[in-house]
Amino acid sequence: MISWSRQRLTSLACAAVAFVSPGRAAERLWLRQLEVGAGDSSIVHADVAEQPGPELVFTTTSGDVAVWDAAGREIYLVHLGGVFSIPPTAADLFPGGPLEVLVVDQAGRVSCLARDQVLWQYALGAAMEWNSTTLVAEDLDGDGTVEIVGGPPAGPLVCLGPEASRSGGAPCRPACARRSRRRPAR
Repeated sequence: MISWSRQRLTSLACAAVAFVSPGRAAERLWLRQLEVGAGDSSIVHADVAEQPGPELVFTTTSGDVAVWDAAGREIYLVHLGGVFSIPPTAADLFPGGPLEVLVVDQAGRVSCLARDQVLWQYALGAAMEWNSTTLVAEDLDGDGTVEIVGGPPAGPLVCLGPEASRSGGAPCRPACARRSRRRPAR
């Protein structure tokens, strides 16, 4: 018997593949099960590996970040430990290659991966609640560099630059910090 979590992952993966087949009724195109743990986040469809076309990226209850191709074949699996209950974020932090993957675990540790390598990790300083937030990665201040914003539900909100741990975990530049404190016009 398949556990509910594995059924949920399989349903999400099959739905994602069926969705890219316009004009067809929903049908099972493939069925794959994880060998360790169960899928524990929404699936992100992004070009994160040096393969033709975008891949499926998701996290597992056993602390893995999994990257599969559109046929459900594993491209790579990175074991980070911890429990992930928040969907990964794909962003172009370092132009010139596949997108990087950002994940945050329930302990509040942000990890940045490029292909199957961990580039850096940053501790937000507080635990995350189940499916409570996501990371946003955008050029917030218009300087051409992507900033990463996230934080635990009780705060504070943290803004990181793409080289977070390489620069000692320094938050993003003051221009981004000033913009994030601005109140909306009434």
